[in-house]
Amino acid sequence: MVASALAAVNGTTVAISFDGYYAFSSTNITIDQHDPMCDQVRPPNAAIMAVCDAMACPRFNLPDGCIKQWVSSSVVDSYISFKTCGQGVAPDIVNGSCLSPARKYLVCSTGGAEFHPLNFFKLPPSLIKSSCDQDARCSGFMVYKDQSGGYTLSYATSDVNTGYISVPSA
Repeated sequence: MVASALAAVNGTTVAISFDGYYAFSSTNITIDQHDPMCDQVRPPNAAIMAVCDAMACPRFNLPDGCIKQWVSSSVVDSYISFKTCGQGVAPDIVNGSCLSPARKYLVCSTGGAEFHPLNFFKLPPSLIKSSCDQDARCSGFMVYKDQSGGYTLSYATSDVNTGYISVPSA
């Protein structure tokens, strides 16, 4: 599907959907921002998902037990694959805790829910997605809202923590 990266909905711009990817509108997923809870007292690992569910956090990792936030951006939209963690490894989709069992998390066994840029392209979003689809390392992409280009992304290869990313409801 060839489409612009933005669609106007009631005067608000939102990221367009791409097959195989969750859209995170106005979000930069390449900045690793810890929640204050991560940098202070962390909940026990057995309770981290319940805590994340209760506070509607966007992501966390285990066994580190760090709750993390995304960074809002008026410049980019980000997309995370729900078909690959990179290198041919498929993610799992798991339900939230007993506090919020309808909540869903995308789980990759490495990467700690952190993303790093692979390549920059001065291409429209649909071609950046195609570039990601063709790169075994790629697990997402980020595009500029003005459609001037963007980055293909991979999970952090240096992070051995399992990443849990709260995904948008269908």
